[in-house]
Amino acid sequence: MKKVKCIAYSRDRFALELIADFIEKTPTVELEAAIDENTDLFNLLQSHSPDLIIIDVSSLEEGHFILEKLNPTTKTIVISADSRYVHAVLKEDLLDFIEKSSVSYPRLVAGIGKFFKVKAA
Repeated sequence: MKKVKCIAYSRDRFALELIADFIEKTPTVELEAAIDENTDLFNLLQSHSPDLIIIDVSSLEEGHFILEKLNPTTKTIVISADSRYVHAVLKEDLLDFIEKSSVSYPRLVAGIGKFFKVKAA
């Protein structure tokens, strides 16, 4: 099975390390980069086309800023303490929303599993 190319983004260094560790433990996913700055993310996306982006955002505004710049075909999982993203998942066709307080390896794997369900459909 071909691995899913993934980029992780968070301005929170601890959260980014946790997400990156979870991704690296997942045999079906290849972590291409772990980014902690918006500008680095956008620069990287000009030369890379990941299958999946996992972003941890602290505010709805930050999330919308990032999401509007992403390729609409790239699947995105949003992690945030801001539960208003639940509505964004439905509205913006995001792959999944994970509340920051419930981030765990099994929960992230479940979100990544949705990627394969969408691809198979």
